[in-house]
Amino acid sequence: YFKRFKLQETDECVYCNSLDTAEHTFFECHRWDTVRRRTEVRTGRMTPDNLTQTMLDSNDKWKIICLMAKDILTEKRQEQDRMRV
Repeated sequence: YFKRFKLQETDECVYCNSLDTAEHTFFECHRWDTVRRRTEVRTGRMTPDNLTQTMLDSNDKWKIICLMAKDILTEKRQEQDRMRV
């Protein structure tokens, strides 16, 4: 995402040097473990296979997972902006 929109030069995760994909950020990157755990306490374990169903289970779960995505992307963008300065 960040490379595609020319916000980053490489498609490697700046936190762990893995390929930086949505799946990596949402489910694998250790940088976001705390946010992920906080969300899973309220929604149950999230995986790529059950994420859509979890979001459709209830309006509350939908909002919680959307907030997680927003928080991660906002913080990631802010951190990358600081790295460029």
